[in-house]
Amino acid sequence: MKKALPLGTLCIGGLLLAALAWSSAAGAARSFGLVDFRIRDSNTGYGVAATVTLYPTQGTGIGPPAPLSLASDAHGRGRYKLPARHYLVEVAAQGYLPQRTYEVIRAGSTLPITAMMSPEHPPEELRKEVLERKCRPGFALVYGFVVDAATLSPLPNVRIVVREAGTEAGRATTNPRGYFEILVPVHPIAPVLAPAEAPYALADLLAGAPGYKKYIVRNEVLVDGGGVGFNADMEPGRGRQERNERPKFCGGNASERPSMHPAEEESGRPGQSPARGSHGSGRARLAHPALQIMGSLHDDRWNGRRWLRGAHSVPRADETPARTCVTVHLGDSTTSATGCVLRSGTA
Repeated sequence: MKKALPLGTLCIGGLLLAALAWSSAAGAARSFGLVDFRIRDSNTGYGVAATVTLYPTQGTGIGPPAPLSLASDAHGRGRYKLPARHYLVEVAAQGYLPQRTYEVIRAGSTLPITAMMSPEHPPEELRKEVLERKCRPGFALVYGFVVDAATLSPLPNVRIVVREAGTEAGRATTNPRGYFEILVPVHPIAPVLAPAEAPYALADLLAGAPGYKKYIVRNEVLVDGGGVGFNADMEPGRGRQERNERPKFCGGNASERPSMHPAEEESGRPGQSPARGSHGSGRARLAHPALQIMGSLHDDRWNGRRWLRGAHSVPRADETPARTCVTVHLGDSTTSATGCVLRSGTA
């Protein structure tokens, strides 16, 4: 004859089982994290449908853990719950150069990943020859793309206004691709002190559309005969998004300027993002303690876009058949930077 267990024993046992189950569930939750990714076109800012593959670089058990393949939505967005560990992350999209990076997903936290994908071919609006045909002496070409910050989709019918010295200097409306361009007269704010320096002006750029916060960029540098790319992620809602672009440079004469670091070597076809093995072209980063600028280097000229603020460049005499060098002069007369990239087929 079996004896029945006391009621208290049953209650204690049930509580222990519940505690163990809760502890196991909590431990499992703590061993996972979230990855939230946004895959975007580096030229337009559009979201790009892509596949994100994560290769675990650490794990337990026999053999390496299997890679995880994740798909974004049509606008390049995705959010997944994954085991917490180190990963090699590879992003691939049709028509774009693949990207790889190392990331760590930590338990109980969210890892945001934004990949700016370099297209194999630039959009028609940003082809080098197309932009150069539109540039004029005495003017600056202001151009770019506007997207919805939430959906990463192009925003048409956005009003773009450029104000120079408090006066409207030009306006445009984005087309169905979210693209705009304005040829703005440049009224230099100071005399040009050296032949290599380009006259420049400071302007405010404003973007507005119903249902979105007003987007304002203060003190954008406009260079005579040059162009400036202005891409905007507009947030739905009321209020404003504002940033001030005016650079703060070190003063002093040329002998007192901080030394420049060499350009990081990357190569690419003119008018597009970097890709190894082209002819005398590339993307470089030049920096000193007061500033950091980026742009495209091609045929001894510096063609900066939205990463390059108010720069004018001249070829350097110290280039060789194996490399192309350029000196970039920033908005004031006291600051410049120099860098080189290797030509294709050279060591």
